[in-house]
Amino acid sequence: MHIETLILPTRQLETQRRFYTQTLGLTTKHETPTSVTFRTGTTRLTWQQDDLCSGFYHLAWDIAPTQVEAAERWLLARVKLLAAPDGQTRFPPGGNWNTTTLYFEDPAEHILEFVARHDSADRASRPFGAHALQRLSEFGVVVLDVNAAVDSLSRFNGGSDTFTPLGSHEGMLIVVRDGRGWFPTGRGQQFRLNSS
Repeated sequence: MHIETLILPTRQLETQRRFYTQTLGLTTKHETPTSVTFRTGTTRLTWQQDDLCSGFYHLAWDIAPTQVEAAERWLLARVKLLAAPDGQTRFPPGGNWNTTTLYFEDPAEHILEFVARHDSADRASRPFGAHALQRLSEFGVVVLDVNAAVDSLSRFNGGSDTFTPLGSHEGMLIVVRDGRGWFPTGRGQQFRLNSS
């Protein structure tokens, strides 16, 4: 699965625009008074002004496994890394995940992640920067019943009744139960259905 385009609502369009251009260094591909689109690797990410939206998202960008240390230094010069309760900010491979991850937030408190997939063949040696973000490979989805939501979709490396990744290394939906805390902060998100 490849995430080619992701369009998300935000109450803070101008703040998001500044963060993604000035802090992360992404290039604006299209903008209107009510939206801004960035090209980030092979993915188009659009933020649209929506004064009624609430909550937060989880987004993850793939980076080359050889660039974890450079990505960490690059992030630390720009943002505060999110830490687990034990203070850890770089998360090495473990369990079913052969990845190293770094987490941070944007001004709207969306949980963002750089993920180095160690099974990837990419062994980039170029300096790290916004250009090194390969693609958005994960998007978090909050549902009332994880197992019911994923029954007809392809599971990636197992799952449970509170957390199941769907897709492949190249693109995943992270489906979690209503109220489950997001790693590494433990901050939960409530299920919301917008019927408008």
